[in-house]
Amino acid sequence: MSEHFFHFQGEGGDIVDGYMDIRKANLNDPEGYRYRLSETCPQYAAHKNTVETDYETSLVQAVYQYVKKSQNTAYLQTVINGKTVEQRMDEALQYLMNEKFNKQYGLITGATTADWGDVQSEHPWGVAIDENTHYTIDIYDNAMLVLAIDNFKEIAVNKAYGEKWKSVKKQLITNIRKHLWDSQRQKFIPHIYLNGSPFPETFDENQVYYHGGTAVAILAGLLTKEEIAHANQRMLENVEKAHAQTIGLTMYPTYPTGSFQNVGMHPYGYQNGGDWTWFGARMIWGLTENGFIKEAYEELKPMLERVVENKGFNEWYTPAGEPKGSGTFRGEAGVLCRAIEGLQKWAENYQSVSVEEDQGGMILFIFGQSNSANHSVGKYQPEHQVYNYFEGRLYPSSDPLIGATGYGASVWNRLADKLIDEKITTKVTLVPIGVGGVEIAAWAKGGYLYDKLTQPIA
Repeated sequence: MSEHFFHFQGEGGDIVDGYMDIRKANLNDPEGYRYRLSETCPQYAAHKNTVETDYETSLVQAVYQYVKKSQNTAYLQTVINGKTVEQRMDEALQYLMNEKFNKQYGLITGATTADWGDVQSEHPWGVAIDENTHYTIDIYDNAMLVLAIDNFKEIAVNKAYGEKWKSVKKQLITNIRKHLWDSQRQKFIPHIYLNGSPFPETFDENQVYYHGGTAVAILAGLLTKEEIAHANQRMLENVEKAHAQTIGLTMYPTYPTGSFQNVGMHPYGYQNGGDWTWFGARMIWGLTENGFIKEAYEELKPMLERVVENKGFNEWYTPAGEPKGSGTFRGEAGVLCRAIEGLQKWAENYQSVSVEEDQGGMILFIFGQSNSANHSVGKYQPEHQVYNYFEGRLYPSSDPLIGATGYGASVWNRLADKLIDEKITTKVTLVPIGVGGVEIAAWAKGGYLYDKLTQPIA
């Protein structure tokens, strides 16, 4: 629950990384986390990774998503340790301006990590700033701040907060474009180093293309549509070069062997070129929000397919698709859910017409196995008035049909055009519910597809 994080909020406004059952926390381990305790939440011990600068912005965005989804604006006035949630959100953002803001560049700072990662290069564990840290400015942290400010301004009950943060956001955007955007290469530079780079001079870090930070920058409104199209094409090219599965690939090329003391950060390992749906799906959000629907749909499919194949939500994947880390990663589930919802919302509003439009035409109710669904090749766009019925609405029909399984083509749009060409009817509505490889008994009463069969008829 987000309020637990506010119980552990520091006096300066900083937010912890996570918390755990205090009975499982080794509070006296000098090599482990420096745990933070709370009198108002004594059952937990909190910990903070200090190399990353996204905990404050992540929590603000999480509260925003909860409030927007639930419409529970009263939550913002919940009092935790004498301050409202809204006040604490403001203090979290203010912490970044007080403690992480670099006046020379007008942007916030953090340690050297791989794109959005939380492992610095100078330590075998790499989660705590120390005397060896190389401080930097990157796109991910700053785009997250712009996005968090946008979210906070939108939901804040006290409109004075909106006025306070409006000018900050404007200046951040100006400085991001000025200092981090490489217009010649059409990409964000990986890092601006403030006290030197930890990597050898022989390594040209500016060749590295950050997928995650770029995706968040798109969500923050930092790129034009032309730049978004170029970014997406670049990501697809990188996926092909890396022989990876999805645009969740963190970066390409990777940092060379030995760049990070953490042994898991080898090329294509963990955050150094691993494939993370956690950020790949955020790119799907950005594509959908900016009208790149076909691209979003096509690039989301492999992310969903591997969830089904592996029967779970995994933290990250190797380029070959081997699942790694947690097999019950809520982060992957959450971002995929929002990606699906985004496409569904678009579909519900896309050229949909009233079901009355099919009056006077022919209705084809299609069910069965793969031949009734989208498991063929050669996608087809009807030339005549052909509709696809789905969940009470009509949509202009095209392959693949909505409501049936598969991502390919079928005969039904072609058949509909033929029927109209032969003047058998003037328009056709397709009601496809086919499921590839299904047994006929599944459609019978008592079968698991019986409701799917009878609901459209009812």
